[in-house]
Amino acid sequence: MNGRATQTRHRVWPLLLGGGLLALIVGAASAWAITTVTAPAPDPLETESASYATAQLGEVSSSLTLGVTASWSIAPVGVNQAIGVVTSAPAESTMVADAGSTLYTVNLRPVVAAVGSVPSFRSIGEGVSGDDVAQLQRMLSALGHYRGAIDGKAESGTVLAIKRWQKALGVESTGATNAGDIIYLPELPTRIIIDKTKIAAGHTLQSAESVISVLPSSPQFVIQATENQAAQIPTGALVRITGPDNSTWEATTSEQKSDPATASFTIELTSTSEDEPICLEDCAKIPVDGKSNYPSTVLLVQPVSGVVVPVASLSSLPDGRIVVETDTGETVTVIVKQSAQGMAVVDGVQEGTRVKMMRSA
Repeated sequence: MNGRATQTRHRVWPLLLGGGLLALIVGAASAWAITTVTAPAPDPLETESASYATAQLGEVSSSLTLGVTASWSIAPVGVNQAIGVVTSAPAESTMVADAGSTLYTVNLRPVVAAVGSVPSFRSIGEGVSGDDVAQLQRMLSALGHYRGAIDGKAESGTVLAIKRWQKALGVESTGATNAGDIIYLPELPTRIIIDKTKIAAGHTLQSAESVISVLPSSPQFVIQATENQAAQIPTGALVRITGPDNSTWEATTSEQKSDPATASFTIELTSTSEDEPICLEDCAKIPVDGKSNYPSTVLLVQPVSGVVVPVASLSSLPDGRIVVETDTGETVTVIVKQSAQGMAVVDGVQEGTRVKMMRSA
């Protein structure tokens, strides 16, 4: 699939056409294999001295079927300060971490996650102060062990909270943390990747090793397209993606970037919602390693339903009006609501009206 357009199925409402219109439709279908005109199966054609088509209810749209690539942008953020042997590690490399979550254990001592921008670099006990103390106080407060002010000062209330937390962890209640007890991450809860080449039972850890990476809320979604395909895709076009288990995601096209070396274009996709990622609740199903490919439909022309006539039956007058001529010789003004693949949805004529073909394709 990856960047290769595949033909979209064509369905056309029944049009009572003359022999000349049949050639028009066949020729148009060959020239526009990437577009879609949706309508019921045609009725048998009538033979007339002039070519006419019968206006029918239907839908007109145009689309491209292209591959979408999803890939994660992984940022290392967590540094291990514990020294010793890894005594337990999660079975999977990815997990959702929250404040106080145990990430792994070293020498049977839990290493937990907390929110903060200052890396853990020292023991925190009574009399210590600083931004790292405030980070610890916020974690202890979130876990229900601390009820004092977040003032960055490890006084008696903070020490007591540390002891309560240590008891809950099942380690000695000393009232002071070690540098390796906590890994601070930019935000929580968040989905993380643990480096299994380092964090595995039996491995020996040295201090200051990068072991945790953070995943964004959603991977990046892009379309790889040829120059011709990219030229047809406007900014803001709706893209429907088929995800895992036949789930459906929606996105819109945004910036296009060309690659002269391959004569291809990369089209970035954005979510249709400010509050939700493109992949919705299925983001966790997208592998974090490499790139994942999914089929998609790019709507070049939004579907519009109504009375459908061939574009070849439309004429433009000097005053700007668009008209059709009926089989009774009447000239009727119409408003074109949508057109694609040589067909148009119009207002101004009724279903069943026979319109004259004014020109060939």
